[in-house]
Amino acid sequence: MYKFTDNGDRKVALRYDQTVPLARVVAQYQNDLPMPFKRYQNAKCLAAENTQRGRYREFLQVDADIVGTYSPLSDAEVIATAIKSLQLLGFKKIKILINDRTIFQNW
Repeated sequence: MYKFTDNGDRKVALRYDQTVPLARVVAQYQNDLPMPFKRYQNAKCLAAENTQRGRYREFLQVDADIVGTYSPLSDAEVIATAIKSLQLLGFKKIKILINDRTIFQNW
């Protein structure tokens, strides 16, 4: 949580992005969760950084995650989910850019 006092001198707290809650759930319930564990979630989130062009303080984050597997099929499933979601929202021309840091590991 991002805690601060607003301009009205009220103490408020806002939620950061959804990465930490996912990590906490997986760490806390790792022996009880079915693996691979799949989840999706959307929520309003807050960035603590200063606002700048294209980066706002408050934003809607939509996540689709799979943890507990190294299978590239899981990556493909998440990508397919993103494409299908955008299509259902009415987007016609969709371009997905994929980056894989592991290609630089042997440099």
